[in-house]
Amino acid sequence: MLDSNSIKSRLLSKIVVDPNTGCWNWIGGFRGYGYGGIKIDHKVYLTHRISYQIFSGEIPDGMFVCHKCDNPSCINPDHLFLGTPRDNVIDAISKGRIAPVTSIKGQFKPGRRAHNRLLPDDKVAQIKRMINDGVKVCEIVKQTNVKRQAVTDIKRGQAYFDI
Repeated sequence: MLDSNSIKSRLLSKIVVDPNTGCWNWIGGFRGYGYGGIKIDHKVYLTHRISYQIFSGEIPDGMFVCHKCDNPSCINPDHLFLGTPRDNVIDAISKGRIAPVTSIKGQFKPGRRAHNRLLPDDKVAQIKRMINDGVKVCEIVKQTNVKRQAVTDIKRGQAYFDI
């Protein structure tokens, strides 16, 4: 791995500080779900984990680097903390990112609305009607311009089940 001063410089050159929240928003490349990615020695690492390592210390095996600010693009070490996978889920539930699991199948509590719902209720209702009418997922995706995974989750009852 590159020396920590070089990595630190690269990290700090790709952030924009939000004066209202104090978040160091990563503006470089992204991996998924809003998390930043940085290439080091031909491998891509999550920026919040690298930031934690550079500014706070090593990450023990099996530990997550969680965000106090609930902002996945933030790499401010003051906003990051270590937690177990269980801690991470409890944090997500407490902040309303996910609903508590209420059965072995992993179905979410009916009526729970996460703050990050992307589809309006009328679009979900349209997709559910199409599913009930036997329209194939690929055709629903084409007609509604909704991602395949979202349509599949709706069909399986794993998302938007309270509509």
